[in-house]
Amino acid sequence: MAYSLPKNRSSSVHHFADWVELLCVADADGMMDESRVRQEARKQKEDLGEGNDEDIAEELADESLDKSEKNDRWNSTVANWFEHLRFRARQFGDAYPFIIKNGEDIIMLKSELTTAQQLYLAFLMSSNLKYFEKHQSDLTASFEIICLELFKAISPRTAEVHLFGANKLNKGEFSGKLWDKIQLLAARLRERVHISEDDLAKKDSGDHGLDLLSYVPCGDSNPGTVLMFGQCACTNEWTHKQDDSAEGAWQNVMTLMSRPLNVIFIPFCLRDTDGEWHRPQDQRGHVLMDRLRLLFLLRGNEDELKTLPAFAAVGELLKTKIAFN
Repeated sequence: MAYSLPKNRSSSVHHFADWVELLCVADADGMMDESRVRQEARKQKEDLGEGNDEDIAEELADESLDKSEKNDRWNSTVANWFEHLRFRARQFGDAYPFIIKNGEDIIMLKSELTTAQQLYLAFLMSSNLKYFEKHQSDLTASFEIICLELFKAISPRTAEVHLFGANKLNKGEFSGKLWDKIQLLAARLRERVHISEDDLAKKDSGDHGLDLLSYVPCGDSNPGTVLMFGQCACTNEWTHKQDDSAEGAWQNVMTLMSRPLNVIFIPFCLRDTDGEWHRPQDQRGHVLMDRLRLLFLLRGNEDELKTLPAFAAVGELLKTKIAFN
């Protein structure tokens, strides 16, 4: 099976909603109902041992449950996934590439997709990179460019906005060796570098956790200005990366007279079914931009992104069909 049952706690319903959407795209008719999703989930969990053994196994593979109780548990679990999908249909509106009719537990892929809806699918793929090894590099590189456009949109009008990350699509000023990028960054911000070139590997072309940079030139040679740092994370471990672009990660690299606002970009729809943040306690002192916020803030500008390789990956996704039992 190309799309294995997510190895997440059942409370992380947004991951299972992603899984259902991927099944829908892969179906020859572009449609999945609750019964077929439940059948596929049960087959993978009970027959193939997929999923999270510490969670679904506890809830649904309990040997003490009789057949009817186990069926009830599965019915409730999958119904919760579809409730989350209905939330998405309401919140994403015209940007949502699927149809869920009122009163029906059926999800259908729209026959004609707008650029915004294709962008949604690009975020869906970027949230599930393990399924798309062939396209991982294109998806992650494109995601940073997409976030750069949003970074421009939320920056002050006079700001200089740049890609700082080690990205194959980065052809801007802040590209190449990390040492050269640090030197240029310090010069632009009128700050002093603490480290020496010998502190870095000779061929280090990384980014020290900083993917995006926005600052406002103030017309003088003094440090201290409006400053934003950004981190783009297409991984379930984004919570461990959120401090990589924070002030603390850079204090030993260079002086920073003004504290940067740290902005984290993730392709996940990090919401519970009521629209609240999923596990808000995981967020630490930053502005979080998830799938819902990204598509909202990019409205009307999607066509400017169509040449990115992520859209070609979406085209391949739409051609890939799987025969379900």
